[in-house]
Amino acid sequence: MIKDVDVDRYINAVSISCDHIARHQTYMRLICSCLPALSILLPDIALNACRVAEEYWISGVGGGQKLDATREQCWNYLDRNHSSTSLTSPTVVAIRAVICALYPEAESEDFDDETLRWFVMLLNKLGDYSKIVDPLLAEYSNGAA
Repeated sequence: MIKDVDVDRYINAVSISCDHIARHQTYMRLICSCLPALSILLPDIALNACRVAEEYWISGVGGGQKLDATREQCWNYLDRNHSSTSLTSPTVVAIRAVICALYPEAESEDFDDETLRWFVMLLNKLGDYSKIVDPLLAEYSNGAA
């Protein structure tokens, strides 16, 4: 499982070295780096959302409006299936994790930290993704990013 102390160390390292815009970008890139591990759990709409997020955050392609529209599509999918507030299904949890990467900018002062913590909580709910996430957290925390 991904440890809170490792997430806190990462958040502290990023906060010290990045302004709020760069912090948001850094967190979104980390989240995008983890999304391929969830692909087996995701319906097509969420797989497309992963592609949109990766294109925007990793490749620099597309615009914030596309992220917003894709996020809305994911929420609509969850609403249609009466599962937007439930975290009992692994598929729903995985879709909610994908949604974390679909915000072109932070919506509040503490949005980034809370989104990253929420994402990690969702991953931990799905299983042990520490072999994927821990090296990414450590990379930045150790000053390599």
